Amino acid sequence: MGSAIIITLLGLAYFLLSLQYELGTLKRPGPGALPMLLGLGLTIVGLALGGNSFRDRKKAVIVSKAYQTIRPAVLISVALIGYVLLWPLLGTILNTTLLFFILCRLIGGKGWVTPVVLSLVSAVGLFWAFGVLLHVPFPEGIDFIERLLK
Repeated sequence: MGSAIIITLLGLAYFLLSLQYELGTLKRPGPGALPMLLGLGLTIVGLALGGNSFRDRKKAVIVSKAYQTIRPAVLISVALIGYVLLWPLLGTILNTTLLFFILCRLIGGKGWVTPVVLSLVSAVGLFWAFGVLLHVPFPEGIDFIERLLK
């Protein structure tokens, strides 16, 4: 339950901070559109986790160490902070692939092939939808892949 609260609060903070940036329109999303959607998504995930935790409270196993409950939320927070800090350096596709891979592994992705493929496809799809179709300017960083897709 503790990690669900932290994820929800982190998502709300991310969402509220994204409102400082211009949202743009549906045809021309501004720099605040993607962070707003990510914050909203994280909030929804946190609320869903909290709902499941509350609903399955009778089945829950009591864990003696509090860090086991909070650990996923802290790791996700660190991954999101790293994502923001590394974005200008690594570029959108490489950085998003790395974030999605870490998140996939944190939520229980087994092996290496599925998380890598899922991360690559998701990052390229996200860049293609926002960067190519909607012409949202993203930092290029050292990511040469983005120049190939444009």
